[in-house]
Amino acid sequence: MSPYDDHRSLAKYFEALADNLSLGTTIDAIHADYLCFEHRSHLIFYKAIKYGALLVRIIHKSMDVQRQFS
Repeated sequence: MSPYDDHRSLAKYFEALADNLSLGTTIDAIHADYLCFEHRSHLIFYKAIKYGALLVRIIHKSMDVQRQFS
């Protein structure tokens, strides 16, 4: 799989997110308003807003999530 394929796959996830903001799970331990969902080896953090989603951060699963948000 090429990096281009991975980017296209990620773009499809973002389209799905735009259609269904409840795709993610709540992560109150990080932030009460943030949601998270996995895409392959990454975690996508976002906040549902009035007209869609605000992407907060995309990090690799191997990273320390707590540290990334402190």
